[in-house]
Amino acid sequence: MDYYCERDRYPELNGENTNVDFDASNIRKLFKGANIFITGGAGFLGSLLIEKIGRSCPDFGKIYLLLRSKRGLTPSERLDKLFEDEIFNRLKKENPGFRSRIFLMEGDLNEPQCGLNQEQLNTMREEVNIIYHNAACLRMTEPLKNAYYMNVRATKDLLDLGTEMKHLKAFIYTSTAYSNCFRPDISETFYPTTYNWENLRDLVERMSEEDLDYFTPKLVGPWVNTYAFTKAIAEDMIKSYVGRIPVAIARPSIVIGCTEEPLKCWINNVYGAVGVSAGACVGIIRVWYADYDKVADIIPADYVVNAMIGIASQLDMNQKKKVLWERPIFNIVSSPKAPTTWGNYMREQFTAAAKSKITTRKTLGEYAFALIKQKWLFFILFNIFHLGQGILVDSLLCLQGKSPKLMKGYIKIMRFNMQLSFFCERQWTYEQPNVDAMLERMSEVDKRLFPFDMTSFNWKTYHECSIRAIMKYIVKSQDCEDPKLAVNHYYKFMVVRQYVVRAAKILLIYGVVKVSQKGLTKMMLILS
Repeated sequence: MDYYCERDRYPELNGENTNVDFDASNIRKLFKGANIFITGGAGFLGSLLIEKIGRSCPDFGKIYLLLRSKRGLTPSERLDKLFEDEIFNRLKKENPGFRSRIFLMEGDLNEPQCGLNQEQLNTMREEVNIIYHNAACLRMTEPLKNAYYMNVRATKDLLDLGTEMKHLKAFIYTSTAYSNCFRPDISETFYPTTYNWENLRDLVERMSEEDLDYFTPKLVGPWVNTYAFTKAIAEDMIKSYVGRIPVAIARPSIVIGCTEEPLKCWINNVYGAVGVSAGACVGIIRVWYADYDKVADIIPADYVVNAMIGIASQLDMNQKKKVLWERPIFNIVSSPKAPTTWGNYMREQFTAAAKSKITTRKTLGEYAFALIKQKWLFFILFNIFHLGQGILVDSLLCLQGKSPKLMKGYIKIMRFNMQLSFFCERQWTYEQPNVDAMLERMSEVDKRLFPFDMTSFNWKTYHECSIRAIMKYIVKSQDCEDPKLAVNHYYKFMVVRQYVVRAAKILLIYGVVKVSQKGLTKMMLILS
């Protein structure tokens, strides 16, 4: 459909002659000839960052990507697979020679010095101008030792390396807006932690894994999980490098699909809100524990990437002017300018799905979804709507000689929901004076090339697009391209499903009646 082929809102990005003075772009000037080192380049934000730099800053020097072996693929295989993604199609067309300037650095954040050898370290010292440290251990239940290695030690090693770099202009560390999640008000400032990185290092090195796992809840304390805890410690550690190197912290909130670039509403990340929406679209998830009245601080991925690129320019300008930025922290969030609630988020997605008659032949049922803010009621409804459906579907799979899957999936969904429960029942108030000041200092060309201002953002318009994108990129359904077949299949499926449900109810009632009759007969015999 042309729905997915719409051009970006800014024609100059498509190479059209719009009399745009690209020489007025300070960001393009910074990235011209610049060598960039990126961790997490194969991830959701990392791949978008590479694509955006390659397309909007086509004169970049080199991009070094730190990759490790993962899921049976070598680093070089992962690199090749990365550029097979459709988000790079436009970049390949507009900047066909970009691939020759992408270089692999094999490494691993779990290893000292990120697993880099001496030759690679020397290359970074001599050549790299900009660092984007995006990679992290994202699992909230990750053992503290692993989370420390990936989120703290690896960051420390890169910061130390930054002090040895001859031409470093910007070091951007990607943290999270929830690094201090127990605080209701989050400013763009450093917050104290109960332990510094040295304290945590000593504990990790001295204690056995069993002892460390046992004491983890006490160590983590109000930070709730090891992810937020280690991110907070990393931020506190970065404070000691301010003034020594041009470093800044980007704190994005919950990242969702893109708005316009590189593909309209593109998303490949099922973690968080998008995963719940995908599950609701195919009738798998029907209830979710969350307070629908709480603010949902969600932000499109391309806005996050654009802001991160802008931060590099701000660091470079401050360095040239010899301005010391004591609190170089950027809350990349939506709620101050375009607030929405979890209830509105799911309601608008449902409205968009119903209005567009979006469905798929992969569905298990109709789009029927509710947010439940009472935990006891959620558990009851979860068992009624999810476990019953899981048993029915798995039974049908067993009859077909296939392995049951849905019940295991529902157990994972329940665990995931409970891991997020702290964040689903709260909201935060964010301040972002640094983001606002950065936006004011940007040239008009840069604002058009790298938009991230949420002031006039329209969530309704976004959801009308995003629900289709979820079906296309997450569910991997082509039915939204030609929905007639999907709609026909959907109605046939629902008719069959209704008969199956009715039959199950009849059997259940019959069983209850038979059991009651037997019980009544025994009671009469006893009484007689």
